Amino acid sequence: MSRYDSRSGDPTSYRDRRSDSGFGGASSYSAPVRSSAGRREYDGVESPKRTNLDGLPPFEKNFYIESPSVAAMSEREVEEYRNRREITVEGRDIPKPVKSFEDVGFPEYVLQEIEKAGFVEPTPIQAQGWPMALKGRDLVGIAETGSGKTLAYLLPAIVHVNAQPILAPGDGPIVLVLAPTRELAVQIQQEATKFGASSRIKNTCIYGGVPKGPQVRDLQKGVEIVIATPGRLIDMLESHHTNLRRVTYLVLDEADRMLDMGFDPQIRKIVNQIRPDRQTLYWSATWPKEVEQLARQFLYNPYKVIIGSPDLKANHAIRQIVEIVSESQKYKKLVDLLEDIMDGSRLLIFLDTKKGCDQITRQLRMDGWPALSIHGDKSQAERDWVLSEFKAGKSPIMTATDVAARGLDVKDIKYVINYDFPGSLEDYVHRIGRTGRAGAKGTAYTFFTAANARFAKDLINILEEAGQKVSPELAAMGRGAPPPPGSLLLRAPPQENLSSPLLVLSGSCSIEFDSVLSVVSNPSSDQADMAGRNRVPRELMNNRRGYPPEGPYVRGPTLHRPPPPTALLEEELDIQHAELQRLLADNHRLVDDRIALQRELGGAKEEIHRMNLVIGDLRADQEMQSRDLIDKGLKLEADLRTAEPLKKEVIQLRGETQELNKLRQDLSRQIQTLTRDIARLKNENQQIPLLRAEIDGLNQELMHTRSAIEFEKKDNVELMEQRQAMEKNLVTMAREVEKLRAELAAGDSRMWGTGVQYGMNFNSADGGFSAPYGDSYGVQTGGKSNGPHYGSSSAFRGGADKTRFNRR
Repeated sequence: MSRYDSRSGDPTSYRDRRSDSGFGGASSYSAPVRSSAGRREYDGVESPKRTNLDGLPPFEKNFYIESPSVAAMSEREVEEYRNRREITVEGRDIPKPVKSFEDVGFPEYVLQEIEKAGFVEPTPIQAQGWPMALKGRDLVGIAETGSGKTLAYLLPAIVHVNAQPILAPGDGPIVLVLAPTRELAVQIQQEATKFGASSRIKNTCIYGGVPKGPQVRDLQKGVEIVIATPGRLIDMLESHHTNLRRVTYLVLDEADRMLDMGFDPQIRKIVNQIRPDRQTLYWSATWPKEVEQLARQFLYNPYKVIIGSPDLKANHAIRQIVEIVSESQKYKKLVDLLEDIMDGSRLLIFLDTKKGCDQITRQLRMDGWPALSIHGDKSQAERDWVLSEFKAGKSPIMTATDVAARGLDVKDIKYVINYDFPGSLEDYVHRIGRTGRAGAKGTAYTFFTAANARFAKDLINILEEAGQKVSPELAAMGRGAPPPPGSLLLRAPPQENLSSPLLVLSGSCSIEFDSVLSVVSNPSSDQADMAGRNRVPRELMNNRRGYPPEGPYVRGPTLHRPPPPTALLEEELDIQHAELQRLLADNHRLVDDRIALQRELGGAKEEIHRMNLVIGDLRADQEMQSRDLIDKGLKLEADLRTAEPLKKEVIQLRGETQELNKLRQDLSRQIQTLTRDIARLKNENQQIPLLRAEIDGLNQELMHTRSAIEFEKKDNVELMEQRQAMEKNLVTMAREVEKLRAELAAGDSRMWGTGVQYGMNFNSADGGFSAPYGDSYGVQTGGKSNGPHYGSSSAFRGGADKTRFNRR
């Protein structure tokens, strides 16, 4: 397994990188990085800032192991290789360049993606930049557009991410890439997705002009790489949708362009929220002072690699053609050029203004050319659609402002046309750099006017450095010679024309027709000249006096008469002066009316243009919706064919549903009954204390009753003993009576005639007798029993009980 695949969350697995000039972390969380806490320096210039890493966890960022083939290169071989590929390096302990992808030591899955992309060998910026980036040091990379800078920092970023602990919930990204434009950010994301898919590294693109919802969801799920424009990223940070606590790998792509666009405060605000011992990679196509000053503040002891000359230069694979033209000739030159070179290849036209971009696009479409425009005033959805149409070749001509000059990576752009020369030579280099990318050839045409003469000398230097041909007109302009006669349309200022009306009327001087109206109604007439609207009519150019044969300034033929007296001349002059004042007033009114009409016309044209775009979008959406409806209809028909077997199941399910509804109703009734029972039980529970009190009273009475019963049992035992004794006595007496009866039977009956008084019945069938005491003592005689039956008398017991209770 590759050493880049560790991705362990164990802090003790990180190696000590304190020897890497202050980069990396210590061996434990408690030990600060000593060298990073020292002075930040750039090219020997000390920085006033000091970094404090107390409490920050260490991280791994030195992953470079020099391959044996690279280590075997001698210093002379290294120098020859750098000279051959025009590589200039600065810094301390600079690693040797690599000659092949295998020498870098990338993991196998990264090498597979490189091979799949069809790359043969590293570009110069990659050959020297990859070892520098993998060593974990800060890096400044300066190279022309299309030189492979994106992969120069993306592949080391993938290695860096794979070596860090996995993101925990609430963590922000590990790698942050800042880009100046939305288009560049999207292109970087596409490359990050392609090369990071095998590592399962998640990324997202944060930029304005689109809804925040999907971007917020990506950030909340957790992504290792964030590609962002500064404005939207600050919005996300202030909304607490993400944070930069985990960022250890920072990339500033097209840094010079970001400074040109005024992102300096936003960049500083973002960088100040990132830990100071991060690894920062600073990429630019140019090296102006502003970029260098920003690098001094953000980078610590960096490497610096320059591809080609440190001076401004263009891609040598691009053929550059500069034509000296006037503003009024531009559109005709453009159409002629399109007729010559247009073969279906992609063609990019650059203009300075958004309005001019829309005007040229509209004019081209009216003339039958398939053109679309892109600039900063368009919505993100419209810009994406235009780019997709351009990339797909459906609209091979695209007009653009500098919003697309940098970072726009569209394959097979064969031609670039600078309709307007940019405001700087850096922008010129970036504009033409949209063609001739990745080793391909390209051609750049530039329309150069006398108004751009101040750039002639530097432009000549760029052309000569790239081995391009310099036209004699441009060379003369570079030497300070006046522009060619047709390169600038001269007009008399309106103030001078209005101040000399008598000279005009007398024919002693000429005024260009419509010059007042054109200048007053459109002070910035360059935009109108781009569309060719302010050209001087041909018949006007043929008229030496400068005005047409018919017009408000022509008073008809003049008859030859003798010279009039002075008074008549003065009167005529007064009349002419009054008429001239009236004409001037009418002229001013007409100018105002024309200005208002032009504004309304411009607004109407813009509205029509917007409506046309909206109609086009609606038509495209309607076509897409129609296709979707047709597809859905076909799918529904297929589903209906396969739905017949499901009808029975549906009917069965409906029956089961009805049964379930009935069961649910029964359950509802049962629940209601249980609810009432529970309520009743609650009421009964409230009576439990009373019942408990009654039970306690009954228990006490029961105890008293049991005590009485026990006492009564004891009395009953005594009575039983007495009764048994009495019964024994009675039995004894009965026996004696029997004996006496026997004796009396043998004696004189008269003597015992009174025996009836004792209850004896000698004539009874069973030989019994009557007890003289009744059954008070429990002796019962007679009946079927052969002997006496003994038992307690109820009357006696009752009397005894009453006596005992009374006694108690």
